[in-house]
Amino acid sequence: MEKWVLWYQGLLSNYPTGEYETFKTELPNIILVFRWLLSQGNIEALVETSRWGVVLLHSEGEWTECLAVCRYIVEQATAHSNPNILNFNLLHYYLDTVAHQGRIDEFKINWSRLEPLFHGREDLEAIKLGIQARLARWEYVGKPLSLTIEFLEHVIEQLSQMSQAYDEIMLTTLNTLGLLYLYSKDPERAAKAFRKGLEILPKSVGITKTEWEAVLRGNMAIAAGRQGKYAEARDEIHRILPHIREKLDIAEAYILLAVYEYRLGNFTKSVELGTQAERLLTELGVKEPPWKEFEYQEWLSIKATIGKQSEAL
Repeated sequence: MEKWVLWYQGLLSNYPTGEYETFKTELPNIILVFRWLLSQGNIEALVETSRWGVVLLHSEGEWTECLAVCRYIVEQATAHSNPNILNFNLLHYYLDTVAHQGRIDEFKINWSRLEPLFHGREDLEAIKLGIQARLARWEYVGKPLSLTIEFLEHVIEQLSQMSQAYDEIMLTTLNTLGLLYLYSKDPERAAKAFRKGLEILPKSVGITKTEWEAVLRGNMAIAAGRQGKYAEARDEIHRILPHIREKLDIAEAYILLAVYEYRLGNFTKSVELGTQAERLLTELGVKEPPWKEFEYQEWLSIKATIGKQSEAL
């Protein structure tokens, strides 16, 4: 069994640059590896396997499995006051998964116990900043948006002054900042944040570069759409769609395309794409996608309008 685990650890270590279809094919076996490691309480092997394993589980919508792994490792880190067995990816996807399910308080309770441990070393401080920024992303509703944006800009400044580059944390925070600018109806500043991410991408290491480029360019397409450039936005989303790994991001891309096609007068295509998005969201158990204030609300309005038109015929 140990050899089997080592083989899958080796496979997952290639996640940033590997062929994604291979990981999807091996997903059932990877889940079995995680379940076996959890049953054995093998924390060292779990930590090693989880580095990219939790990213895969989250991307494919295996959120129950993802949470089981994240919770166990977080519990062990808390019990032994050991932040060294945690990494940004694990905390990030733990936070996002519970947030998607409307249970963000679970993460906040655990983070309140962990956060004091993340000090004294630059790498720990970087993770702490990244998680604080991610939490701010989920909790911006009901707060002055300018304060949340200001905090994210502060995090980016702090990260840029560190002696090492923490690429995953920087890209995640820049992307979040851009989305907040979109929410504040400032597409030009949003595009600037996304472009900054694209500028640092070529030199970044230990990340899924192709997917990150797709995400950033996709969000730049949203900024274009907000300025009425629907055909440009649609064409860019179609270009980057094959490179997106997260099922939730794919669902949101379909929603965007549904809105753009409707704006361009392609009503049948709009309904087809919007329906695809809703099927994916149902499969994931997500009632409303992240950033639901954006084009998702327009899609709901489009669906209602087309439904009324169909009834009238």
